[in-house]
Amino acid sequence: METIIGMVLDAGQKGIDLSLYTILPIMVIMLGIMKVLDAKNILSFVARGFAPVLVLFGLPGIGVFAIIQILFISFAAPVATLRIMENDLSISNARIAATLAAINILTRQ
Repeated sequence: METIIGMVLDAGQKGIDLSLYTILPIMVIMLGIMKVLDAKNILSFVARGFAPVLVLFGLPGIGVFAIIQILFISFAAPVATLRIMENDLSISNARIAATLAAINILTRQ
């Protein structure tokens, strides 16, 4: 019984370490970068450029940022892009779901 309790405590400690020291900093930094890009209208410029290609897959133009983030940074990085997409009223829930599906497909490879 003592070993089970020790394993649970050890797993809990590792989970907290992972969330506080790995996932949270990545999410905060990426959200800051995305907000700056959004304020400078770089997001909308790039999204308009990629929109004709991504519409074939049912993705919004801004979905290219989520794909780049999942490929080059980590699994926690696209959360910032999904958050921005959620606040944009012109992007439907179906397109957000398609972006999430594309992210999930890319993480399995």
